[in-house]
Amino acid sequence: MYKEILKKLFYLDRSLLGENNNKALELISETVPLEIHTFKSGQKVLDWSVPKEWRLKKAILKTENGEVICDASENILRVVNCSHSVNKRLPYYELKDHLHFSSKIDDAIPYRTSYYSKKWGFCLTKEEYDNLDKDINYLVEIESDFLDSEVRVGEIKIPGTSEKEIIFTSYLCHPRQAHDGLS
Repeated sequence: MYKEILKKLFYLDRSLLGENNNKALELISETVPLEIHTFKSGQKVLDWSVPKEWRLKKAILKTENGEVICDASENILRVVNCSHSVNKRLPYYELKDHLHFSSKIDDAIPYRTSYYSKKWGFCLTKEEYDNLDKDINYLVEIESDFLDSEVRVGEIKIPGTSEKEIIFTSYLCHPRQAHDGLS
């Protein structure tokens, strides 16, 4: 049962807040009785202000001839999480500052975010990055919105026999990563 829930959670394209985070909490609530707390965008929660919800409509990087280098509709990790909208034609030397790859694992697609700054970017494998033609232009198409929304937080209290309180905390905002919040 837990394996099936983890599989469903893994493939939800989650960010800090949004529809897929809500779906994740609903899935978890099927087996764990969560109390849900809601906080609106802009609200202060301890040392954090709840951001706006990022909604990605499209994120594609391709050559000027139309060859797709990466497309976030195939894997959300292909775009820097919270990238703002961009529609540009760029030479390689301008594009490269917006590209990310792992120098440690050649076939990995790294996870990058831009939660709190107005940036954009794409994530490639090292091989994809190394094989980019440095003498052509690339087309960048990112279409996204930032909307007032709310973050939902699930909580469960399990009484024990000790007077001590032990807190376990996790999060759901890192998509396609089982070793992170889903562990």
